[in-house]
Amino acid sequence: MFPYVVYKLFLRKSFFYNGTNILTITWLRYRMKKTAGTLTMIAVLSATTLTIIGALSSFYTNIISFAETSNPNSYQTNWSTQTERAKILEAIRESKSNTLVYHDAVDIYNGDVIDKVDESIPYVDQRMTQFSVMALSDYNRLAMKLDNDSQQIKQLDDGEAIFLSPNGRFENKKRAHLWMKDPYTVTFKNNPMKYSLKIKAIYNHVVFNTDMVFSTLVVNDRLYQEISRKTMPRHIDIFQVTNEDRAEALDHKIQKIVVSDPYFYFYSGRLSSFYSNYHMMSTLIGVMLYIGMFMGIVFFAATGSIIYFKQITEAVDERPRFDVLQKLGMSQKEVRAVIAKQVLPVFLIPLILGICHSVAAMIGLSVNLLYSVGAPVMISTTIYTVFFIVYYFVCVNTYTKMVANGDD
Repeated sequence: MFPYVVYKLFLRKSFFYNGTNILTITWLRYRMKKTAGTLTMIAVLSATTLTIIGALSSFYTNIISFAETSNPNSYQTNWSTQTERAKILEAIRESKSNTLVYHDAVDIYNGDVIDKVDESIPYVDQRMTQFSVMALSDYNRLAMKLDNDSQQIKQLDDGEAIFLSPNGRFENKKRAHLWMKDPYTVTFKNNPMKYSLKIKAIYNHVVFNTDMVFSTLVVNDRLYQEISRKTMPRHIDIFQVTNEDRAEALDHKIQKIVVSDPYFYFYSGRLSSFYSNYHMMSTLIGVMLYIGMFMGIVFFAATGSIIYFKQITEAVDERPRFDVLQKLGMSQKEVRAVIAKQVLPVFLIPLILGICHSVAAMIGLSVNLLYSVGAPVMISTTIYTVFFIVYYFVCVNTYTKMVANGDD
């Protein structure tokens, strides 16, 4: 494509014979075939660099966002005793950096969907097989206390339910439609009744930490009371504290109270902690991001080295030509202008091709993993482009000094 553009500019005499364009166009026609392999290598390295940095920064952004939205409560315990609750509250009172915002308790009921699963469709598009059911009044109370833009529910009829999703970006239109299309037939342990529940809407937030309570349905209080009369509840205690992201000391105390052995915290199922969950995810993805950034820097350095040595080689070869031109009266400003035009394709073409390939790869990643990649990709691409532009001017300056002053 670019050789064709150069050829058309060559045929356009008004442009070709304007100023120093005759030198630039002639050089480009002579050099482009020889530099095609180098430009391809630079484009591949640019695409690889942008894809690595964009993908890992997208992973980091989405997983950190998911860690925050899927852990709305500072601490959440399952079937804690009165003694344990008292010890937890005492540990919070003794904490120097954390204070209790509120303590609440809710009973939920775990149900199984007995509808036949259509295994012919992809797993991500299949309907849910299990739910945790909570009362409308409990949801509204917790949503108001969380103060995180959680929507209030005014009314639900019998058989209607609201599904609470930890992250709405994981629910594409196709899957949400499948989940809401037909009612679910739900049964509860030791309860002979079958309940038909149709999802009326999907809310993009939760009121429970999802590592303990996942796939929650909100039903009206009348239906909830009917289920509670015949089903064993699951008791959840919630402890909300200030500075939950800086609660390492308090976190260790509460783990010892509830789990006894902190090494088995993640396997106990009795405690969910914002601090532990958030820091575990941020540490794991942070290590991946560090590795990705290091690889990106290595690829960028390789790209820069290839371009730099290519320009040094060409500067040595072109020095006699520029010596003649300067003896004929060409100023150093004109020399710089010619060099800037000659060097530009070496930077511009690989950069455009690299960005295009990277964007295509990131679109595929977004579609397949249902991740939002727009902002991280835009930021990483902008930073990479700025570095590329700076490096372009550095190469132009070096090239100009070599051919103008005759320095090795």
